[in-house]
Amino acid sequence: MQQHATDVKDIQPHFTEPVYNIEEYKLLYPIPEREWTLNADVTQNPGW
Repeated sequence: MQQHATDVKDIQPHFTEPVYNIEEYKLLYPIPEREWTLNADVTQNPGW
């Protein structure tokens, strides 16, 4: 994802740097609360 952000930045130079600062926890989506509430074996993804 970081490489993709660099490639897009070359095409779209008007975007600012924070747009391309992808934090590690954002590589996984949060698991909906309903899912981990209904199933005790499911835990939330780190950072969410």
